[in-house]
Amino acid sequence: MRFPSKIGKKTVINKIPIRNNFKPYHQINIIPQNQKVTLITPNQSKEIDALNNWNRKTLRNYQKMTEHKKQNEINKETEEQMIQDKKRIMKCMNDESITNEEINTLYEETLEAMTTMLFSKKNPQKKREENIEAMKHWLNHFQIDHASLPIIHIAGTKGKGSTATMTETILRESGYKTGLFTSPHLIDVRERIVMNGKPIDKRTFIRNYWELTAYGSDASFASYFRFLTLMALKTFVDAKVDVVILEVGIGGRLDATNVITPLVCGITSIGYDHEAILGHTLTEIANEKSGIMKPGIPVIVQPQLEEAMNAIQRMSIKQKAPLWLSASTTPYKLSMLGEHQHCNAAQALALADYFMKKKPLVGQPQPIKLATMPSAYPVFEPSLSMIKGVTQARYGGRGHIMHMNGHVFFVDGAHTNKSISLATNWFHQMTMKESDSFLKSQSWFFDVPATAPLRMPQLDSEVVEKRICIFNFTKNRSPQTLLQPLLSSSIFDEIWIVPTDSKLTKFTKGGEVSSAERAQQVAIQQIIEDQQGPKTRLLSSIHESMVRLSESKAKHHVFVTGSLYLVGDYIRYLSMIHAVK
Repeated sequence: MRFPSKIGKKTVINKIPIRNNFKPYHQINIIPQNQKVTLITPNQSKEIDALNNWNRKTLRNYQKMTEHKKQNEINKETEEQMIQDKKRIMKCMNDESITNEEINTLYEETLEAMTTMLFSKKNPQKKREENIEAMKHWLNHFQIDHASLPIIHIAGTKGKGSTATMTETILRESGYKTGLFTSPHLIDVRERIVMNGKPIDKRTFIRNYWELTAYGSDASFASYFRFLTLMALKTFVDAKVDVVILEVGIGGRLDATNVITPLVCGITSIGYDHEAILGHTLTEIANEKSGIMKPGIPVIVQPQLEEAMNAIQRMSIKQKAPLWLSASTTPYKLSMLGEHQHCNAAQALALADYFMKKKPLVGQPQPIKLATMPSAYPVFEPSLSMIKGVTQARYGGRGHIMHMNGHVFFVDGAHTNKSISLATNWFHQMTMKESDSFLKSQSWFFDVPATAPLRMPQLDSEVVEKRICIFNFTKNRSPQTLLQPLLSSSIFDEIWIVPTDSKLTKFTKGGEVSSAERAQQVAIQQIIEDQQGPKTRLLSSIHESMVRLSESKAKHHVFVTGSLYLVGDYIRYLSMIHAVK
């Protein structure tokens, strides 16, 4: 590029300062508008435009360089602080005299550090395509021998968490030392990593977190789900469990969990969800889900829609993976309420049966004739321990009843059209057919600190005045699609639109709703009004909704759905009130 050789020392074209030698913006003097400027020819104008573009580009590069340098300095300071924190906290954890109160304090500090490390950085490498290679790198770096773990890997759109939980309970009741990894959590992140039916203790979580943060500033490390998957595998390897049940996060093919080679795979019901990531057709979504298949590894799949089943079958042929169909129901009375849970239970029993025959606690593995084409899983007689496991399994926030001083809360984290439809049917059946005493007997709460946000008076009335739906949704989902089964059911007297609690650790009386949250609430309200739905209320917080219910003189049946985060907040709130009793 050729620049003008003789131009006035300062020339202004459209009020933009031009100089032959670049200086940072704050050193450039702007010429006042009333000052005369040098007249230029058309050819000089073109050359000055070129110089102007060069100045702008150079300025952007300078700003980027400055920002990058500043970020490196911040990262260096953060890493140095992290190293100091690690030394201090690990020293505390090695002290056998440490009190529970001190552990609680260190746990909160660890959660804060994890949030800073995994959410505060701009991370250009945080792409799903890099999940597998990044996981392989860090598993190798920390010498986590995940190949030693016998794993059941479960993918799907609906029911994969419930199926994984049932499978774990069956195997635990059958005598196996189990590890379970699911997502998301409802109240405490430790819910994701379960050992023998209980979330890992705070001491283990703290120790494992800081042991895995030696190189936490690396961009490929900074993914919340990726990190927790790594922590789960480390925890299970260290504990030498007999079996790991590993639930996929999103999809399957590119999921962070797909770094393992399982003993058997499970694919639950496939439907529409995360379309922007997985695809907009059932074929595309099923291809991603069935991406967990490995050569020669059997797959047990739930009954599917034809389009999804065809994609699964093509993948099983490609991978030469034997394919079985689990039954669609069971004859048992399950603790996980809802007819759809029987399909999950049937698959869990089949997965557990296959695992126990291949990895018996006593004796030699039993031969199983593998299917070359989709066929029903071989008939077997579940043992008493298997039946006990599948009937007693519970999974928070799915078909979950919480009886609170007369009001009954039915909470289900359904967040797709199909799952909300199933959950709405469950709510309708429970409220129409079951007695209050039965609902009370099915009620259960989480173990949380007894710090009640408010007190709810006991209601003596036997009459249920209203059926109230409390609804919200998370981003990247269509509110019209989610609301459709709620509105078409015509069973609700009111729909309350409530934002989730962003703090997740405390509850305040009221509080301001952000402009984005209010806009979302108004959009939901408009959809309901356009379809002539029930009366709506826009509330500012979970606390406000609970205050309204506590002031009511009549009983209400309350259905909370649309988002696992919303459901988790209500479970926490209600459990806190219950713990004070």
